[in-house]
Amino acid sequence: MRILITFAVEAEFAPWRRMHEFRKEELLSGGHAQGASAVYRTQVGNVYLDVGFTGIGWSGVNQGLDHLLSKKPDVWISSGLAGALRDSLQLGDVVAPLAVLSRTGAEPPTNRFEVDKELRQLAVNTGAKAAECLLTTCRVLTLAVEKRAQGSAAELVDMESFDAIREARKRGSRGVIIRAISDSADEDLPIDFNDTLSRSRQVSLPRVLLRLAKNPLAMPRLIRFGKQSRKAAQSLALFLDSYVLQIAQLPSSYGREKVAV
Repeated sequence: MRILITFAVEAEFAPWRRMHEFRKEELLSGGHAQGASAVYRTQVGNVYLDVGFTGIGWSGVNQGLDHLLSKKPDVWISSGLAGALRDSLQLGDVVAPLAVLSRTGAEPPTNRFEVDKELRQLAVNTGAKAAECLLTTCRVLTLAVEKRAQGSAAELVDMESFDAIREARKRGSRGVIIRAISDSADEDLPIDFNDTLSRSRQVSLPRVLLRLAKNPLAMPRLIRFGKQSRKAAQSLALFLDSYVLQIAQLPSSYGREKVAV
């Protein structure tokens, strides 16, 4: 069985990477290192694990993902960190939502996909907290009031999972979402991360420093948020380690779905 796990950025993957001998592959664009896209691969028992990165927010299938998708994964896990939209989810919770909604603007979310129910139930049985729905937005929700306003639609929020599940369905892979909570519903983020993203959809350190220069009082909260995020990523790594082993025990007949858009 082949499993593809996608994260937004490598920092979310770092704790799990340290637990296994993942082999890093640099994919060069046009033969030049400037266009390199990194992916990671390893094998656990009879399961091949491929790890790729979407960047923060979905901007299409990049070179690394295209390479991994050419291997035709049986399972696609959209993973990483997420924000809570309700008090029912606490910092560090590992969550498995049943469905994902997309909101691209001010209008109510209309697009909705369900994840693979068997994989989601297996995640809950493995110790993930069950949630009905995750909301994927096109921007980081930085204020508690913004998060509260979306709480009627979903229990948690990210910027990638809707598109990952849609792509998984299109490719015939069984899709599931596993996310760890890095910020609570009543918590303002320390800075507006929407202003810190680079063209490659990564957090730009120079842009973070610029924001801190304008508001140095945000530094303690940024340090606290960093600690919360690392702790959540560590909880996620421990869960994924157990979860992948549970998937490996599924019958060999459990495989790819028929392609559905």
